[in-house]
Amino acid sequence: MANQAIASVGTSFSVSATIPANLNAAGFAALTYTLVGEVSEVPEFGVEQATVEFTPLQTGFTEKRGGARNAGSIVVPLALSRTDAGQTILENKVTQNGTAQLVAVRVTLPDTTNFYFVAVAKSFKVMVGGADAISMANVALDLTSSIVKT
Repeated sequence: MANQAIASVGTSFSVSATIPANLNAAGFAALTYTLVGEVSEVPEFGVEQATVEFTPLQTGFTEKRGGARNAGSIVVPLALSRTDAGQTILENKVTQNGTAQLVAVRVTLPDTTNFYFVAVAKSFKVMVGGADAISMANVALDLTSSIVKT
């Protein structure tokens, strides 16, 4: 049987300054996205459900149920480029009107699978390394929607 693993090389990370009218595949696909250049990795993302616990006195056995869902946060590292349109969108979303703003995100794997979500652009932090380093930026995003996979 052939290996079905998907390599990370060739993955793209794109953003749209516009939020979809509907948080479904058609809504996300209708947007225009700008590639964010020089992304070195896309950290793990996905919805996690909290656990709600209750222990009845009669049994003393803890019962567990699914609680609120949280799509989490990611910090995307990238080599800083002052001419990259995608990086500019993210940086502007962080500093726009003094408050963090929403951005639509599309992560496309090499096999053309797309993951879409909405996130708050929380920070765009620049890191200048040593003499033999590339200047980097870390973009913090708080996911605020379900993740749509197409």
